[in-house]
Amino acid sequence: MKITESKNLKWDKMPWLESGEEIEKFSPEQCTLEKSERVDEKITLSFRNGSQAMILGKNIDGDREIDLIEKKINDCLGKSYEEILNINI
Repeated sequence: MKITESKNLKWDKMPWLESGEEIEKFSPEQCTLEKSERVDEKITLSFRNGSQAMILGKNIDGDREIDLIEKKINDCLGKSYEEILNINI
């Protein structure tokens, strides 16, 4: 199952960058993963262009899926957000 196919996860459709009061959105294929950070049931992905995106567990099953994503996310460094959303978990 891919992240985009999960009913237990919520994710940002497009990475975003907050600058002042404006929020700029980026195409998923333009964002290359630089690092990730997990806090509770949420993984924050930071991209080389300064944008970020979040993947959240919506329930207990989602939290388990976040655990699986966390184990695989280091293999995704240098990949686009589009590729990350399509990894098998």
